[in-house]
Amino acid sequence: IVAGAPPEVLHDLRKLVKGTQYHFEFLTPIAPQRLQSEHDEWERLADALGNHHDLWVLEGLLLTTPAKQLPRAARTLIVGEARSAARQLELQVGQLAPIVYAEHPRAMTDRLAAYWHHWRSRDEI
Repeated sequence: IVAGAPPEVLHDLRKLVKGTQYHFEFLTPIAPQRLQSEHDEWERLADALGNHHDLWVLEGLLLTTPAKQLPRAARTLIVGEARSAARQLELQVGQLAPIVYAEHPRAMTDRLAAYWHHWRSRDEI
C-alpha cells in the first residue's frame, strides 16, 4: 500500500502520524516506561514520511529549475538518487506503519484514557 503511493497520500499520512506523535509526546510523562517506546516508533515513522516529503519537494524543484542553472545530466542524476532514496523510505514506512497502526484506534484511545485516569487518580491522593 505504501510503495508507489502518490506523494500526496504519504504527505497526508505524515500529517496524521505527526498528530499522533504529538499526543504521545504529551502523554508520555504519565506512563514513561510504557509510552516512550511507542512515541519513538511514531516519531521514526513521522521522520521517514517527512524525509520522503522533502525528497518529493526537492524533485519538483529540480524538475522546474531552468536547464541553464542545472545541466540535464546533473538533474537526471540527482532526480534518480532522490527517487531511489524515496523508494527506500517507502519500504521503511511500509515496515513501520503496520506496527504503529496494529492497535485499533478506539482501543488505543481507551488504553491511553485508562493511563490518564490512573495518573490523575494518583495526583488526587
